[in-house]
Amino acid sequence: MMKIAGGVLIVLVLVGGATSAFFFREVHDTMNSVTEQQASLGDTFSAISPWANSPLDQTEGRTNILILGMRGQYDNHGGLLTDSIMIMSIDREQKTATLISLPRDMYVSVPGYQQKYKLNRPHALGAQENPPVGVETAMQTVESVTDTPIHYGVRIDFIAFERIVNQLNGITVNVEKPLVDDNYGGLRVPEGEVDMNGQRARKYVQSRLSTSDFDRSRRQRAVVKAIKREMEQQGVFTNPQFVFNLMQSLEGNMKTTMSPQEIKEGLRVGKALDLQNMQTKGFTTSSEVLTSSKDGQGQYIIVPKGGSYDALQQTIDRLLASS
Repeated sequence: MMKIAGGVLIVLVLVGGATSAFFFREVHDTMNSVTEQQASLGDTFSAISPWANSPLDQTEGRTNILILGMRGQYDNHGGLLTDSIMIMSIDREQKTATLISLPRDMYVSVPGYQQKYKLNRPHALGAQENPPVGVETAMQTVESVTDTPIHYGVRIDFIAFERIVNQLNGITVNVEKPLVDDNYGGLRVPEGEVDMNGQRARKYVQSRLSTSDFDRSRRQRAVVKAIKREMEQQGVFTNPQFVFNLMQSLEGNMKTTMSPQEIKEGLRVGKALDLQNMQTKGFTTSSEVLTSSKDGQGQYIIVPKGGSYDALQQTIDRLLASS
């Protein structure tokens, strides 16, 4: 009888071990699908271990993350260009966050390239040489233009964006102005608190033909804020299973320069943030720092007033100092 019981116990341990190994491999493969850094098995173990920690990079108490939104690498109409360029700046001591949008048409110098390009181009330039380099090239460019240290980058296409909203079972967005866009099958979004599923939220942040890039940036910030709020309300930051399921759904549609351990630490930091009072800021040509112009080929571009981005940098410095 003891031998039978012992044999059953051994079988259960072996089956449990095989299941655990399979699950661990699934986690490992999923981690590698979303991070530009190819994680070792040890990295993945550290990421899921409750005892291992990997602090996020920071400068003077702030961690800055560049968020790039794009149509997707399989889109034949400029899929590698970034339609959305935002900096998420996290004050680690005050536990607050500030979201800054930069116009994609800003005319900038790109490190490593001789000519100037619009700000939506650096990711594509780097990715065409080597896909992992795309996010890094965009990070270096934004850091140079804003004089703000960029510690991490996240590239996400709009399919992933839609899936995130659906994983949350929808979000509620504070719509400041009604939106009508017949180019999206008669998109109609009224003013006020509006419930959106993934598809409607994606159309809301992509629409621009009936408004402008500046208005689209404002809508993108509002939706990001709504997603953060919903994540906080649902306790996403403390739900590893939700995070794992979400990462699985984003395979091929999202990349980050964070390591698996840093992703885990980012979730821990996110849990403590006061996202309800997150500051947002966008720059337009009606501001004191930017104006519209044309390049040598007659293309619309946005340039700094006075010829340098010093005023933009000072505005960002003041904004972060007050948040």
